[in-house]
Amino acid sequence: MCGALLAVAAVSVALVLPAVASAHANLDRAEPAPDSTVATSPATVRIWFTEPVVASASGIEVYDSTGRRVDHHDSRVDLADPALMTVTIAALTDGTYTVAWRNTSSADGHPLRGTYAFMVGAAGTAPSAPRAVAVSAVPAVDPFVRWAVLGGLLVALGAEVFGLLVLAPVLDLREARGADLDLDRRITGVALAVALAGSLAQLALAARAGPDLAVVLTEGRWGAMWLLRTALLGIAGLAWWRGGGDRRAVLATVALLAASSGTLAFASHAAAVRGLAVTAVGNDLVHTLAAAVWTGGLVALLATALRARALADARRRAVLHALARRFSPIAMIATGALLLTGLYATWLQVAAWAAFATPYGWAVIAKAAAYVLLIVIAAVNLLWVNRRLRAVPGAAPALTVTVAAEVALVFAALLAAGFLTSLEPAREAAGQGGRRAEAISGSLRVAVEVSPGSLGANRIELHVTDRGRPLPDSGNVTLRVQYAGADLGAREVPLTRDASGVYVAEGIVLSLVGPWQFDAGVSSAGSFDRTASVRLPIAAAGVTGIALPAEATALLAAGWQVVVLALLVLVVAEAFWKSTRTGKVANWTGTALVVAGIFMVYGIGHFHQGSPPAVGARVNPIANSEESIAAGRALYTQHCITCHGPGGLGDGPLAAGMNPPPASLPLHMPLHPDGDIYAFIEGGFPGSAMPAFRGGLTEQQIWSVVNYLRTLKAP
Repeated sequence: MCGALLAVAAVSVALVLPAVASAHANLDRAEPAPDSTVATSPATVRIWFTEPVVASASGIEVYDSTGRRVDHHDSRVDLADPALMTVTIAALTDGTYTVAWRNTSSADGHPLRGTYAFMVGAAGTAPSAPRAVAVSAVPAVDPFVRWAVLGGLLVALGAEVFGLLVLAPVLDLREARGADLDLDRRITGVALAVALAGSLAQLALAARAGPDLAVVLTEGRWGAMWLLRTALLGIAGLAWWRGGGDRRAVLATVALLAASSGTLAFASHAAAVRGLAVTAVGNDLVHTLAAAVWTGGLVALLATALRARALADARRRAVLHALARRFSPIAMIATGALLLTGLYATWLQVAAWAAFATPYGWAVIAKAAAYVLLIVIAAVNLLWVNRRLRAVPGAAPALTVTVAAEVALVFAALLAAGFLTSLEPAREAAGQGGRRAEAISGSLRVAVEVSPGSLGANRIELHVTDRGRPLPDSGNVTLRVQYAGADLGAREVPLTRDASGVYVAEGIVLSLVGPWQFDAGVSSAGSFDRTASVRLPIAAAGVTGIALPAEATALLAAGWQVVVLALLVLVVAEAFWKSTRTGKVANWTGTALVVAGIFMVYGIGHFHQGSPPAVGARVNPIANSEESIAAGRALYTQHCITCHGPGGLGDGPLAAGMNPPPASLPLHMPLHPDGDIYAFIEGGFPGSAMPAFRGGLTEQQIWSVVNYLRTLKAP
């Protein structure tokens, strides 16, 4: 009888103890609730956990969609109810917000981290309604009108710069003295007229679109920039006309034309880039000015080469050689600036290889092809034609032919630019039906579709096939979603299977702009559990194209761009202007640009306040690919299986003599973010036999082990 009572007591204790031993303070409920929409801004966020938490090791942080904290940093655990934690928040505008919480259970000291989202105001409108299709109202002639404005401005500005920096110094040389080779003022005059006519045509097209002229000119940035550009263009024309080639008048004309050209950037696609307008507009300004120096310079060089035909052959070759040698380093710097700023603009406005299959993408390709041919011809001029000018009689026409070819290609590139400024950016045109990515794990193929793919409520679809066939009804599919830009924890998303075999989650709130990771777990009868992961960019609310890069990333890229351009200036100064006054100016300019670029890279870029939140431990940079999981499995077998066992249950051959015993990994993995698991592997687990693998495994190897451990399932 006593033995029976003891047995009953033992069974009772066994039934009770597992609940105590595995104590974790999971989220029970919250206000505002996860994935909910509230009409007005709440004053406080409240979270109830399944058990009491340690106040000093627990907290709540609230972020807006850009990663800026909006709470008052006053998170606390309720004294009367230790399972309740609160934080007060600022008055929130309509939008989507992220709640990132962390706690430590007061029962067993186990830390947890998690995240969820809620929406304020109209941000939670369901995305499942049919989307209206927008039809462009841009007339077919618009790209050609823009071509006229752009070409006229750039040729006028570049020709005047050529006259100042190239032609005037060459005419002071002995071999050019007395030659009638002054800058043909008709170039600037015709270019100014074309730009002005194009501007008036632009205004007429804008007025035809609907509103009257007063509305067009007084409402919106485009009208303000048009007025400013036209006024500057008119004043520049007056300075050019009245100046008659006087140096001070030329300087005034250059300044006015540069300012007029700069207004194009402030009413362009760059100015509409959310959160990155300052960087994008600055990039466009440099691109426009560099294009002017090269474009107008080539036109002026061609005109001068044609006028030089009246000179004797030897003198003609000497003058053209001096002109080419003077213009080449300036053109090299302009070309480098064009390439760097063009790549940066393409990165912002195209953003993905798939987006090149849009009209905007094709225009970018056409423009790039023209510039590649330009660079090839320029290299021929520098390395072959210029050398022949010095020693080969009759070589002068070769320069005229190659420069004429360059001018034709320049205008082709400007026409492509006219189309670019008329078309919808590729990042917006591409992927307007949502975002989709696929992952393959052995015979398993998982496609994840997120619609609309922007902040707020989204519909997530998982298309799962095994050997090309849908999973049987007995298959089980899970989905784990987490922001990949910072360690804010992860959450399991409930899925339902529709009649076609697609797994669907409705109304899932994605609350931060940037990369998100979707981990699909699949188990079916007769096969091992498998995991497939994809990462997709989530855009700002209402943006259905490809998401922009983070602001901090864009600033870092801009900083490196400045550094590379500065190095180019220094190299050109050393090669062409060594020990000259021009070389000294170039060296000082290059040095200043290097300093500015380094400041952007290591100053603004690393400490930018608008970057995504860096909460908690490290973020896993490696998606759960089949290769990563296989590498992690091999490392686990080599280093971990003797203690944790083949299934991670803590039943390895060495586990019996350990105190405390090895943890059951399938039980603990879902309760920790990847950064915590990485830290346990790298540094060991205090108070246990778990060794530190720092130095024994590389960072990538540890992340692969983490990815493999995510595939372990409890029996």
